[in-house]
Amino acid sequence: LGNGSAVGSGLPVQVSEMRGWVSVSAGRAHAVGIRVNEAGVRELWAWGANEFGQLGIGMSGVSAYRTAPVGVGVEKTWVGVSGGGAFSLALKADGSLWGFGTGALMELGAVVSGGMSKVPVAVGGALRFKAVAAGGSLRGSRPASRRPPAQRRLHGPHSRARHDGG
Repeated sequence: LGNGSAVGSGLPVQVSEMRGWVSVSAGRAHAVGIRVNEAGVRELWAWGANEFGQLGIGMSGVSAYRTAPVGVGVEKTWVGVSGGGAFSLALKADGSLWGFGTGALMELGAVVSGGMSKVPVAVGGALRFKAVAAGGSLRGSRPASRRPPAQRRLHGPHSRARHDGG
């Protein structure tokens, strides 16, 4: 839940005492979010399960589970985030796309060494994106060039996806 406890709740609970959350996304058993701190800096945070490095904190496994939000890396220009099955995607202000967690089925855009990345890695090379959405084993992104739906980049085993053309 991100509230410092590993006990579930049937009722809403406050995730953190921290304020300034501008975006939060839930994956299968983890969550990622962007928080604007008191200085106006956009920070990336994650919490929950981390078997495959989907929190992006440099470690993985059951012992890496986090019951409260933990900062991801040192970058401070995040504008979008999305949690997938066992991976996460984050978008920077410059349009670059970053991923972490399992990559065995190309969720991170390519098969990564060891089948996972425990820290954010660049996805899409020189392409620039406007939005991002992660699914179970699917990653969809919208290039900044506003390519037509047939040319949008999709990765993962469930790459048959319907596009809205927007």
